[in-house]
Amino acid sequence: MGKAWRLAGTSTLMLAASAAAWNALRAWRRPSLAPPLDVDVQTLFTTDGTVAYYSRGHGPTVLLLHSFNAAGTAYELRPLFERLAMDHRVVAVDWPGFGLADRSPRWYTPDLYRRVLERMLDTLAAGPVDVVSLSLPSQYLALLAAAMPARFRRLVMISPTGLEPRGAGRPLRWLALATLRTPLAGDALFNLLTTRLLVTRYLRRLFARPVLLPAGYPDYAWATAQQPGARYAPASFLSGVLDAPDAAAAFRALPVETLLIYGDHPRVSDPDAARAAVAANPALSLTVINDSGDLPQWEQPETTARAVREFLLTGAGERRRHPVG
Repeated sequence: MGKAWRLAGTSTLMLAASAAAWNALRAWRRPSLAPPLDVDVQTLFTTDGTVAYYSRGHGPTVLLLHSFNAAGTAYELRPLFERLAMDHRVVAVDWPGFGLADRSPRWYTPDLYRRVLERMLDTLAAGPVDVVSLSLPSQYLALLAAAMPARFRRLVMISPTGLEPRGAGRPLRWLALATLRTPLAGDALFNLLTTRLLVTRYLRRLFARPVLLPAGYPDYAWATAQQPGARYAPASFLSGVLDAPDAAAAFRALPVETLLIYGDHPRVSDPDAARAAVAANPALSLTVINDSGDLPQWEQPETTARAVREFLLTGAGERRRHPVG
């Protein structure tokens, strides 16, 4: 028995030493991170961490909110940023925990991001504002717009999640989060998930036609996942803690005119849930972009930008539930 315990202890120490060595090597080879968009980075200070933001253009303000994943940044909305800036003032952000924003080891929660969103609206936009969100942050946008509709003009949500009620399991999610945040094992697991190969594979999975994935996108996604503190916010996402349990009810009560956009070949989003929400709430409309997956703004950039621009200018009109592309 004593020999078995000694062997187990030696194996554990060897694994720990190997993980520490790998983590140190990754830190030593860490790449620099340029701004995700071709404009100067600006900063907004909040009590929940510094937001990095990027602005271009003149006209009505449109706020762009990137998704949450292991490598989320404003780069995800780059095609829309460039096209909408031709006739709007476009402001794209890096949420705290991502990109060039603050990545301190705080606990990233739905309440934190809702507070940050309120702060952005107070500071970056005057009066009712148009907002375009990608994936999970659409939940926080729906919650805030349902509670404070006067702060918004129109909303566009690309591949939003959370339209159906979530089951139980919150304690298990927090246990998973605690595991992902442990100094040695958490670092090693995140480093494993964010190798260049796996980052590229993940992005290719989101495209209906992976051949259309731009070469620079995986490079930037990999680089942002190598930065100091990169694992803390994604740990909350990967554990499921960032899903807002009351989001589904907010979507059905949302009084602000909102366009939901999906690709016709989704991999991780659920257009059927969106159809049910549209049927239940006349303020919602649905557009399906042909020949695209969960990132139609990249796969069909012109078609997606046209759908967004037309909605922001004229509202839903006759486009409810009509595919385009």
